[in-house]
Amino acid sequence: MSNAGVAGVLSLVVPGVGQIYNGDFIRGAFWLIATPGFWIGSYGVVGGACHLVCAYTAYHRAKMKEQADGRRKEANTESVTIECLSPCPAQ
Repeated sequence: MSNAGVAGVLSLVVPGVGQIYNGDFIRGAFWLIATPGFWIGSYGVVGGACHLVCAYTAYHRAKMKEQADGRRKEANTESVTIECLSPCPAQ
């Protein structure tokens, strides 16, 4: 499980590393290549915005994964609760 804050900071320092930290290796590779390309190709104009978008998407994807993990845990807990509350068979 990844921490959203760590993912955002990692991508802010090195674009794409936050995505790799989240387990999104292809997205991370894209940002590792695209962001420096935009920095160089636009003399920093588009590169800065691209860099911030990269950090935000790493943060946002980690938050989405945290929420999905929480829902999965709740679903597992509910099934256990339902089993425990069911009436016992007659003995």
